[in-house]
Amino acid sequence: MSVTAARSINDHPDIRRVFNGFHTMGLDIKYSIASAHGKVQTSKELVITNWDASNSGGLF
Repeated sequence: MSVTAARSINDHPDIRRVFNGFHTMGLDIKYSIASAHGKVQTSKELVITNWDASNSGGLF
């Protein structure tokens, strides 16, 4: 049985070390609703998959 899995978590060097060997993709996420003073804030997010998501057709 084959299972396809994806996980998203805050991008941090320790997280990258824990998931070394999996396919990973770093993303910039922009938040504007809960930001201070109405400024858009950017956060680093890491998508971890057990499959190559680079050919996902723009999914990430």
